[in-house]
Amino acid sequence: VFYYIQVAINRYSLTTLLSGCHIIFAIRVFLYSVLPKSQPWLVLLIEPLHGITAAGMWSCSVEFGRRLAPEHSKARMQAIASGVYYRAASGAGSLIWSYFTRPEPEGYGFPKMYALAGVTMLCWSLLWNFGWRQQQHKGWAGCATSAIDS
Repeated sequence: VFYYIQVAINRYSLTTLLSGCHIIFAIRVFLYSVLPKSQPWLVLLIEPLHGITAAGMWSCSVEFGRRLAPEHSKARMQAIASGVYYRAASGAGSLIWSYFTRPEPEGYGFPKMYALAGVTMLCWSLLWNFGWRQQQHKGWAGCATSAIDS
């Protein structure tokens, strides 16, 4: 996926690509939630979707940061994106998931949490796209959308 992503970035907007990643992620985690316990090998059919979402999201984030940052701050922008993703988001996700994915009654278990993760991602994608469209329509000051989504 990393090999071909530049073709997609040149052809589609970053918001379109990220929205596609949101949808594929939601499908993937929903499929995890309905995976039969008696056939765990089926995860091998679902797991390639992780490669698409991880590579697509990361490549779009790097490109987004490259377009957004001033020339003298491009490395700093990549460090911020990496730090937020690998430190803050992974840390918060680990804390939250470790609590909620415990078996019932202490937690909700993995299937319910995967389904919730899919619904949450779809809701986030709708909200994010709505906000992005509103920002483009109104031209909010200080937002460089022409450079980001060209």
